[in-house]
Amino acid sequence: LDRILLNLMQNAVDALASNDGGEVVVTVEKRRDDVLIRVSDDGPGVPPEHRDDIFEPLFTTKLDGAGTGLGLSICRDLAEMALGGHLRLAESARGACFELRCPSDDASVRANHPPAPKLDENRTWRPPQELSGEC
Repeated sequence: LDRILLNLMQNAVDALASNDGGEVVVTVEKRRDDVLIRVSDDGPGVPPEHRDDIFEPLFTTKLDGAGTGLGLSICRDLAEMALGGHLRLAESARGACFELRCPSDDASVRANHPPAPKLDENRTWRPPQELSGEC
């Protein structure tokens, strides 16, 4: 979740830099069956001709060398595979608005996804014993 939000916010800040500033807004709405997180900005937005491609790997609207075109693709995959949710570019009157929907039932998320790795006292990741064998 933190990687998705960080990427969305960084993209918004990058878009605002080309716009001489602006505002990035993050909202969280707990609903009956899910949580809706919106990251929006009042920058230039996503041009209509790029809306269908924005989540494709290696697609970028940034200048050469400024982006890899992997961020939104990875975020979409993380939303679906790690959180059981969905990331989309929503319609917006001004700027860009990305919506992330995730199940609100923590138990169902835990049942379908392994716990995050833990760090030892030296802040080094050690795999759990049951995962230390062959892949």
